[in-house]
Amino acid sequence: MPLSSEEIRRRRALISKLKEETVSQKEIQELVSLLEKEKRIAFEEGGDCMLVFAILSLISYVNEYSESHSELSKKNNS
Repeated sequence: MPLSSEEIRRRRALISKLKEETVSQKEIQELVSLLEKEKRIAFEEGGDCMLVFAILSLISYVNEYSESHSELSKKNNS
């Protein structure tokens, strides 16, 4: 079953917040969860390689963003 219209709307909103660098750690986790679900669906529905690759790339970017901002927060709080 594809993402619901609400999940798609939320994913778009979270990606916008990511671009604006206003996304929280909790929202990053939510975004990764949505992307993982979308990746699983794309793979199960015939494995569109380009779509799966794009989703994996975005997940990787989000994780890198999260790690770098976590490190910045730790340095700023020290």
